[in-house]
Amino acid sequence: MRIEREDWFNSTPDEEIIWHSNPSFILHLPHLLFGVILSLISLVSFTYLYFFTEWPEMIAYISLLLLPAGVIYSGWKMLDFKNKHFVITSKNVVMKQDILGHTKSSKPHREIVRVDSKVTTTKRVLSKLTSEDIGDLVVRTADDSGPEFVMKNIPEVGLAEKHIQRLCGSDIGGQSEELIEDMATQQSNTQPTEETTNQSQHTNETPTTTDDSSTHTPQPPDPDSTDTSSNNELEQYEPSDNA
Repeated sequence: MRIEREDWFNSTPDEEIIWHSNPSFILHLPHLLFGVILSLISLVSFTYLYFFTEWPEMIAYISLLLLPAGVIYSGWKMLDFKNKHFVITSKNVVMKQDILGHTKSSKPHREIVRVDSKVTTTKRVLSKLTSEDIGDLVVRTADDSGPEFVMKNIPEVGLAEKHIQRLCGSDIGGQSEELIEDMATQQSNTQPTEETTNQSQHTNETPTTTDDSSTHTPQPPDPDSTDTSSNNELEQYEPSDNA
């Protein structure tokens, strides 16, 4: 089945389908088996009550009503499985559900800011037993005031998450990349200026240490002390009166 041909999928001519899937079939299998088992119980009960007991035939026919009930239940669950779609296009994330009508929800990639994956223990065990990677995806936008956008029971949750993250990055990441480039350019331009300023400050600094020997100035001799020493020498060599 091609999604492009469905009446609910209104895509633009330049919109490309990247990934598409129904919910995991392994999780719908218990519902289908329940309907089948209910129909078998109804058939066996009718046969036993009608042919092997003396109960009124009305009771046997009432038990037979479970047969169409089980068939309708299984058929309804199968239709629910076939009419629930998860689509990732080059522009939007689309989720469609309901059987008689259809409920379609979509989120443009440019509005998506975060994608969270949820994997329960049961789904992890089933993923180990089968080849499916079962989980839920919660798509968040900047405005989370509306209903939560949850894609439940996706059979390839890891692959779908990677597609959404890649497409969101390609759509809304252009401005951030330009901003990063501008910041890198500014840092490269300011770094040489800072180095030049540091070098100029280093060259303008002068040593503040002084050498005591170089700054010491000789003191002139004291005249009084000179005269005193000369007088003492004269007194020492002065001749005595007895000579």
